[in-house]
Amino acid sequence: MINYFMERWHSTNCTYGMGDSETETGEIPLYGYSGGKTTYHSGSIFTGSGGGGSYTGTSYTPGTFGVVSSIPYSVTTYDRYLTVSIFTTASFRSDDPKRIYNGRIK
Repeated sequence: MINYFMERWHSTNCTYGMGDSETETGEIPLYGYSGGKTTYHSGSIFTGSGGGGSYTGTSYTPGTFGVVSSIPYSVTTYDRYLTVSIFTTASFRSDDPKRIYNGRIK
């Protein structure tokens, strides 16, 4: 019964579209260890009295944990909308259709 009423007395018009866009950009950090270094030392020692010797050794500088790199990103989203308009059937094809309902979903 409702469909008969709608078909007989009313005409509908639906439109769907995309509107404005919004872009978000940024960077995602990547964490890990960086740095850390082993240094080797060697040399000779001379004293004023003619003596001397040599030495060898190593030293280690530990690395640190933190941000080692990043990945850039960009995401674009668009507004979408659906518009439903209901007109009287008698006026739908005229130059001035009579709209009895108009709704928009965004």
